[in-house]
Amino acid sequence: MLEILTLTWGVESPDTVHWVICDSADVAQKFIHAVWSFDELASKRVLVFEQGSFSRSAQLGLSIAAGRFDDLVLPEDLERDLRSDARRFFERRAFYEEHRLPWKRGLLLVGPPGNGKTQTIRALLNELGKPVLYVRSFESKCDRIEANIRTVFQRARKMAPMVLVLEDIDCLIDPASRSAFLNELDGLTVNDGLLTLATTNHPEKLDRSIVDRPSRFDRKLHFPLPGEADRRRYLEKWNAAQKPDLRLTAAGLTRFVERTKGFTFAYLKELMLSAALRWADEGTAGSMDAVADAVLKVLAGEMASSAVLLGPLDKKAASIGFAEATRS
Repeated sequence: MLEILTLTWGVESPDTVHWVICDSADVAQKFIHAVWSFDELASKRVLVFEQGSFSRSAQLGLSIAAGRFDDLVLPEDLERDLRSDARRFFERRAFYEEHRLPWKRGLLLVGPPGNGKTQTIRALLNELGKPVLYVRSFESKCDRIEANIRTVFQRARKMAPMVLVLEDIDCLIDPASRSAFLNELDGLTVNDGLLTLATTNHPEKLDRSIVDRPSRFDRKLHFPLPGEADRRRYLEKWNAAQKPDLRLTAAGLTRFVERTKGFTFAYLKELMLSAALRWADEGTAGSMDAVADAVLKVLAGEMASSAVLLGPLDKKAASIGFAEATRS
């Protein structure tokens, strides 16, 4: 006979503990192992750490399941390097073990906001098909950040081989918790099977001990502002997905490729989305070329204002050495 005793306490952030009551310790252990295995490998679900506790996110799991590299526009060498690096890490476990190499890897994705880092991570996670632990925050009401960092890495090691995702790492780690983070990431504890994927829009906020030492983040992959070829690919993809009335003309597409220098992919998307909505409001009064031209002027003004306040988007990454050469 086997029974489960559950105790839940707390109102705003309730905690729950389960006890397995059984006449046989062997049966109880087998039951716990079966539940653990099912929980860790449940399809289309992701483990999330937030406010000091773990929870499952079916929504995030479905978002990852929808991620496709075919839907993205990335520099070919960047996409190739990222995908091959991650695949080789999991496929070559025997090689790591045979040559006594530490079987862990860290990849840091750097670049201006709105340039596809999050979408790329989702596509990569979907392609890899490994268990995922996604950290939303190390902060909590009851425990120190350092304690939560240890808790996350302990859980990640139990889930290995797996992927630990730290988006906007500059917001997750502060000077006080940096030492604890580095000890878990690259200290005495073995992190076999851990692929750590991190992103940052602000590399200048990260300490050199995080970004400049391989074995913590072995590769720094720069997501630059889209060049002319990538802007053309993006607009062509958008055009192909629309009905004829919502498409730019060939001449218009070429003109917008030339006039959107400095646009992120997020701004390109906003250009076409706002133009489509504006076209719908105006009916058939104007062509998409004319409507998109009007929207472009508005967005260009917004970008100019932001540049005055915040500085050029790509300048900060380059200022600390994250240039195109980081992909070579």
